[in-house]
Amino acid sequence: MSEPKPGLNSSRFQLFHFQLARSTRPLWMFLELKRLYEDSEGPFPSLSLHTFEVAEFRTHKPDWFLEINPNGKVPALVDREAVREAQSETPSSLTLWDGCAISLYLLDALDRDGRLAPRDPQYRAKLYQLCFYCSGTVDNLSASSSPIQRVMSDPLCGEQPAIVAQNQKAWKELCGPLLSEWLGEKTFMYGDEFSAVDVVVGCNLMWLHTKKDWVRNEFPSLYEYYKRLCDRKAFQEATHGRIDKTTGDLQAAGG
Repeated sequence: MSEPKPGLNSSRFQLFHFQLARSTRPLWMFLELKRLYEDSEGPFPSLSLHTFEVAEFRTHKPDWFLEINPNGKVPALVDREAVREAQSETPSSLTLWDGCAISLYLLDALDRDGRLAPRDPQYRAKLYQLCFYCSGTVDNLSASSSPIQRVMSDPLCGEQPAIVAQNQKAWKELCGPLLSEWLGEKTFMYGDEFSAVDVVVGCNLMWLHTKKDWVRNEFPSLYEYYKRLCDRKAFQEATHGRIDKTTGDLQAAGG
């Protein structure tokens, strides 16, 4: 049975999501921003989640969702603030998809003081580079499905043994060494303070660890860094408490 289209609510943002998918990245970004700003200058904009059931969503994309994201993938974000700002007689809202694009949009919209993403050019260069590198390259190493899943004969082509072996080689010889080098001896990706780039990279490490177990033994410094991220309250909320705080391992739903 087709999932019904969600109704309107009072939240500024609506994020289309399923647990531990790529929609985790913008959800985590939003929750970190909320923790930084919600008590500082009045009410913080609200976000509602529309959570799909994974098994059904893999094989059936509701028509109403394809109007939001023609790729038929999560995440997608609707920002209803655009309606209020435009003051148009014909209601319309801003819609976008791609996890890193949504994350950058949320930073532009909500990080008014640059607390999570400093405004200096060196930081911004690293943020943009990691956003595009992670979403365009590293994300695909742990993905079960393809960005063009709608036209693929195998909806879970990323689980084919030959693809898994190729992706593991790319992680071990290319992507993992690059991320490890960028981290170096630092506590976080850009120094001693947590920032937006850690959300971007941290999601990749979560997927590579929980789905593939390619981080712990191959890149111990990245694994220790990942475990530091797992202890953050916003991370735990974004992952629905399903990632162990100390090991970073996946726990059963409700565990």
